[in-house]
Amino acid sequence: GRQRPEPLVTVPADLVREVAAIAAPVFDAAGALAGVIALTMPAMRLHRQHASDVQRCARRVTAELGGRYPPAT
Repeated sequence: GRQRPEPLVTVPADLVREVAAIAAPVFDAAGALAGVIALTMPAMRLHRQHASDVQRCARRVTAELGGRYPPAT
């Protein structure tokens, strides 16, 4: 079956020159969006590992709020 990509946004220096950002949603116990974990940095410091770190943090906070990430479809 087709899998939905993980909810994660990575913005290289396209929008604001020399600034990159990574963000992942946080969900509450009702499954509603509770917030976002985001990391911004100079674009030259953006590494692939940052994305998994931000997503892991967002999943952890979601779990602490009693929520869970929507299953991949």
